[in-house]
Amino acid sequence: MLTDFQFYLQTETNLSDKTIKRHIQTLEKLIKSGLINSREEFLKYCLKRIENGIDPYTMNKEIQGLNHYLTFKKKKWQKIHYFKTKVKNKLSPTLEEIEKFLAVHTTDHFDVFWQIHINSGTRPGEVINLKVKDIDFNNSCFYPEQTKTDDGKPIILLPHIKKILQDYIATLDKPIFLFESKFKKGSPITVEAINRDCQKRLKAINCQLPYTPHSFRHAYITIGISKGVPIQYIQRTTRHADIKTTMNYFDKNVDFAKKAAYAHPFYKNQLTTDEIIEDWISYINKTKTNQFNNSKLQQAFSLLYESKKPPPKER
Repeated sequence: MLTDFQFYLQTETNLSDKTIKRHIQTLEKLIKSGLINSREEFLKYCLKRIENGIDPYTMNKEIQGLNHYLTFKKKKWQKIHYFKTKVKNKLSPTLEEIEKFLAVHTTDHFDVFWQIHINSGTRPGEVINLKVKDIDFNNSCFYPEQTKTDDGKPIILLPHIKKILQDYIATLDKPIFLFESKFKKGSPITVEAINRDCQKRLKAINCQLPYTPHSFRHAYITIGISKGVPIQYIQRTTRHADIKTTMNYFDKNVDFAKKAAYAHPFYKNQLTTDEIIEDWISYINKTKTNQFNNSKLQQAFSLLYESKKPPPKER
């Protein structure tokens, strides 16, 4: 039905294949629900979703897809303005906040959802659309069908999460989706429902910070970095296509920034020479994917050599 529109996007725009695929999925949903025929109904739909907790950024992506479709069909609607989005929150939950968050009980399927999402560093949508058939208990992993990168890489289930998931599935009655909507049989829970449950839990632990479900993916990365997990390992577990994406988190990490600042002469006596060299070598290793930067390493060892040289004897 949308084959011609897809061809138009491929030939008349500079959009990536992933963005085109997203626009096609959006249009299929809008056509099916009849929202493609009325600007007023579409705006009501947008406002209702935002009131229910959807991120305005998500709605703007749907508006973008609709605008491309209207251009393709040469329809002239009154302009639909994009919704104002919040500045991206650079904070992410601490280990203590995560433990309190997971201790809150709302419903069984939300409890299990958060356990999987937080402990595996996944994107929220990958867990929302998870089907029972996607889980491989023999290898303690799952393969979500709908992912941002469509890479087919396995996501590992930690042993205690595997047990929680097995017990949870045993209570379900012939499910397709792991987390099925209570209001729409055969469909997964909505993003809005996850957002509402997130805010409910944050309120229960008296957390005033504007965390979202995606904040816990950030926490998975930043906490891993703080504990010294190699950058390549974090890239693999989060399935970033480009290590530069992972490095963005690494460079913004507060603990690493402190170490870098304390290495400066202004912060003398905060770190010993040995600690500075150790951090330097560690940083070199973490910033290289497959290559070892010998020149930088030689500089590090030269510094180490100079620092260990005995002072010259006085004549």
